[in-house]
Amino acid sequence: MLSLPISISRNDASFFCRCCVHGMQRRCGMGENVMNRSILLRLATLVFTLCALLLFGGVSRGTERQFDTLHEPVHSEYVPGEVLVNFGSLTREAIRSIKTSLALRTLEQIPTLKVERLVIESERSVNDVVLALLDRGVAFAEPNYIRHPTLVPNDPDFDRLYGLEKIGIEAAWEVVTGGEIVVAVIDSGGDFTHPDLGGNNWINAAEDINDNGIFDNEDLNGIDDDGNGYIDDVVGYNFAEDTPIPYTSAGDDFHGTHVSGTIGAVGNNGIGITGVLWDVRIMRVKFISGAGGSDFDAAQAIVYAVDNGARVSNNSWGGSGASTTLANAVKYARDNGMVFVAAAGNSRTNNDRLSFYPAAYPYSNVVAVAATDANDRLAPFSNYGVRTVDVAAPGVGIYSTFPDGEYGELDGTSMASPHVAGVAALLLLADPDLTPKEVRDILVNTSDPISALGTKVQAAGRINAARALECVTTGENCERQAPLPDPGRCGIVPGASNPAGLFFLLLTLLLFLPFRLLPLRLPVRR
Repeated sequence: MLSLPISISRNDASFFCRCCVHGMQRRCGMGENVMNRSILLRLATLVFTLCALLLFGGVSRGTERQFDTLHEPVHSEYVPGEVLVNFGSLTREAIRSIKTSLALRTLEQIPTLKVERLVIESERSVNDVVLALLDRGVAFAEPNYIRHPTLVPNDPDFDRLYGLEKIGIEAAWEVVTGGEIVVAVIDSGGDFTHPDLGGNNWINAAEDINDNGIFDNEDLNGIDDDGNGYIDDVVGYNFAEDTPIPYTSAGDDFHGTHVSGTIGAVGNNGIGITGVLWDVRIMRVKFISGAGGSDFDAAQAIVYAVDNGARVSNNSWGGSGASTTLANAVKYARDNGMVFVAAAGNSRTNNDRLSFYPAAYPYSNVVAVAATDANDRLAPFSNYGVRTVDVAAPGVGIYSTFPDGEYGELDGTSMASPHVAGVAALLLLADPDLTPKEVRDILVNTSDPISALGTKVQAAGRINAARALECVTTGENCERQAPLPDPGRCGIVPGASNPAGLFFLLLTLLLFLPFRLLPLRLPVRR
């Protein structure tokens, strides 16, 4: 792994906040008779400014930030013996020389992202090769990180469809129940033959050779009929195994099947359950096999979904490693109008402090989702973060589809995320011209206020599908429903664009500059 640069963190800034009020000398450990009046004044104004600008900085998820892949935990898991590289503007001769000298061989490429997946054909470690590549002037080099589905097993004891009731879906269905919109489930595979899912499959018409609207053996002609680079991809693609069939087995693909049911189990068909959408085109894009999947495969899956028309993607997976390859894929989705809904993770941690990707990528199309239970409490396993997690949705005891025509309950932010993806699709059906950022803002502002979530997610509440649709279709009830998160010690609202930062900056200029010629030092007690 790469060593991490040392920088001032927002946790460090919290030290300054503790010095804002109630006796600065004592709380900062300074002697009461040490500082003269002018020095105390200048330090106080500097402290307040640091509080405003370092701790919160007036930046929220509503404002995109530059993404730095070097700030990452050292325990991230990655594929051994592989690196992902963008060679940038290097010449072919230089690239060939680098590959030869470092014993690297190209396995695959994603031309859209200009990234290559390379195997290390020597005894050198991934860390050594990444550093060597960076020394040779490549645009970026990184490990091929592994992502895991965000699922928590649980005994099935909960009310089966309480999640849809919680988000006000019945009132939403009075406006729209579904339609011709493509939602990509980027995950493990999904059982596209399930009786409650088959009717809502996305079908790649150019690969449906017999034009019967289903995937069958007659469609497997071994030809890339639509010229998109993938042979026989009728209902999606399996990047984990490089096959056109995005389903391997019930054991391998129950996660993606369960997620699919919450988004779009066929409604009003007299069997099983219904998803958020009665009618939808679910594109199955598998990159997870077994316990996880690599960033290269995930990036391929995202690009595939974008290029084949998905307006929304559900991403119930993640990990701690920050990847430029994955970040660029999410940006590609943003630039092409895809709402990227992502589970916040199940580590019980604050994502503002310990990032969980892809949910933590600071792009305007990302909607990060925490999980709540039947009592509107933050699920005990759920990650949170008032700056980096946007909304919450039910994720405990969620009843949905299992492979082979079965049904069952699962826990996880994996189960919360598809509720939000489904509602995002409803909003786009109501108004196809909405941008991903507008969809996210509507979901945040129209959430039901939940006191337990006041300092946990940016919405300070749980999504409300009916109110979100009312906002889109009538222009009413669009104002923020929940109060902003509770102010911190310095009276600043975490995660919100706040005029306090500007105020303290002006205060510093007014009070500090008149003393600018005086040295900022403390008298020494002898």
